[in-house]
Amino acid sequence: MTQSLLTHEDIEFLDQLQARLRCAMEFSILRRAPINADLVFIKNTSIPYLRLSLGKLKFVSLGVLRELCENLVQQSTIHEVWLGYVLENAYRFSKALPEDDAFRFIYYFKAHHGIVDESVEAINEARKALFGIN
Repeated sequence: MTQSLLTHEDIEFLDQLQARLRCAMEFSILRRAPINADLVFIKNTSIPYLRLSLGKLKFVSLGVLRELCENLVQQSTIHEVWLGYVLENAYRFSKALPEDDAFRFIYYFKAHHGIVDESVEAINEARKALFGIN
């Protein structure tokens, strides 16, 4: 039997890295929408709430990251205001991710809350109000 120089933690890290790369490739190449369980890599833990919540984790699922953004904001505000604060948290947390993971997280987050095409809808509403066209 051969012995490995890799520790259990090394093997777990490599397995998570492989899963993250697969999810990232499926998103970028196949245009598959990200799902709750997709992993992202935490490259920077300088955000205090993120560091306290995740500890030494290097990979975290999109769903967990979304929940952290939501939990950081009190639930007692008007939904639109709450969503604005949560979206700010999502953009702030995305800075702790590599660029491709950050893009995937923001896309997932907006899709989860139904605001993927919010800017397009706002422009169309403004055009309709100003010029009467769609």
